[in-house]
Amino acid sequence: MGDRRDYDRRDRRSSSDERGGYRGHERSYDRRSRSPKKEEHDVTKPGLTEEAKALQQKIDELNKSLASVSEFVEKEKLKKAEEERWKKEAEEEEQRLIREKEVREKKARKKLAKQQKEVECEATMEERLALRLATKTDDFFDRVQTELGPAIALTRKAKAKKKKIVVLSESESDSDQEYEGSVTESLSKQTRNLTITEKRKRGSEPSFDDSPPVLTPAKTPRSTKTKAGEG
Repeated sequence: MGDRRDYDRRDRRSSSDERGGYRGHERSYDRRSRSPKKEEHDVTKPGLTEEAKALQQKIDELNKSLASVSEFVEKEKLKKAEEERWKKEAEEEEQRLIREKEVREKKARKKLAKQQKEVECEATMEERLALRLATKTDDFFDRVQTELGPAIALTRKAKAKKKKIVVLSESESDSDQEYEGSVTESLSKQTRNLTITEKRKRGSEPSFDDSPPVLTPAKTPRSTKTKAGEG
């Protein structure tokens, strides 16, 4: 019984020792495997190589370029936004002008329609007034003709008779003048014939040197004015 316990203890110690040795070996291996990296890191830490510097420079340039690109993009965005704003304002202004033009045209059409309506109303009123005036005028003349027709007819007849009388009187006065002229002319001829005959019978008349010749006034026919006045 006691031997078995001692054997178990020895087995436990050997297994624990083996486990401890294996762990120690892993630790020593880890120390050996990590030490070169640590040394390499320690070697590159004090300064960067030329390649790393060039790479860093490129990275810095790329960052600057990226910043420039970002700034350019922002400027373009602002520019585009400004253009969009101007475009929108221009469109709004154009729409406003179109609306104002439409309002003005609508007002002008409304005003023109009102004026045309007023003109048509005035023309209609004038036509109505003219028709009413013509109707009243026709009624007036019809009434005048009805009331004064007989008097007008008598006046026209009287004027026609008076005109006929005046024409007849003028023709009679002309015939009287012709008759008087013919009678006067015949009397003058007879007087001249008698004077010549008497002179032939008496002989030559005595002449007186100092006395002027005897002149007999010529007979003048009665004028038409006197005849008309007497008539």
